Amino acid sequence: MPIPKPNSGESESDFVGRCMSEIGNEYEQEQALAICFNTYRTEKAEAMEKNIQALKDAEKYVNDFLSGQN
Repeated sequence: MPIPKPNSGESESDFVGRCMSEIGNEYEQEQALAICFNTYRTEKAEAMEKNIQALKDAEKYVNDFLSGQN
């Protein structure tokens, strides 16, 4: 069974509970917990990086636009 991904707005504890119910029988408990926590934190970190890049891109666009106004 594939490792589940966190849903938008899903808390870490909600995700880990859902993840454990989906994969808990395939791995030892400690290993399943590590997989679930790591999956949640990795997905959230990647989403944060995308948001930061989008903000940087927007800032550059605004600055380029304003520079053309002078």
